[in-house]
Amino acid sequence: MEKQRVRRLLGTLGILAAIGIVLVAVYQLWGVGIPCLFYRVTRLYCPGCGTMRAVVALTRLNLPGALRYNALFVATLPVLLGLAVWQAVCYLRGKPFKTGPLSWALVAVFAVCVVVFTILRNLPGFAFLAPGPLYG
Repeated sequence: MEKQRVRRLLGTLGILAAIGIVLVAVYQLWGVGIPCLFYRVTRLYCPGCGTMRAVVALTRLNLPGALRYNALFVATLPVLLGLAVWQAVCYLRGKPFKTGPLSWALVAVFAVCVVVFTILRNLPGFAFLAPGPLYG
């Protein structure tokens, strides 16, 4: 592994961690998160609505609360983190992050899940998928 790759990766991770910490701190201190423009315009929940509250719930080790805010985010988080770790390992080894037919099939399945989740969380019979109350 090149030291330069390690430094670049650690720098990038540090910046991302700092941004995350600031966003969570601002939300916890003042209740100010990233507003959802899709919701403001349509009054429909997008697939990302409730993600900030889910992250805050996870920082408090409140898995049921996180699931209540955004179940799709919580369910896919381990896969996304695993992919990020694998991509970092490939980067550190100087090898390309390979994609193939299976990768594209997984992307297609994920895209379908996002669309279905978005539709369902906006239907009255699936209100349990809508983001939970702002505080509680």
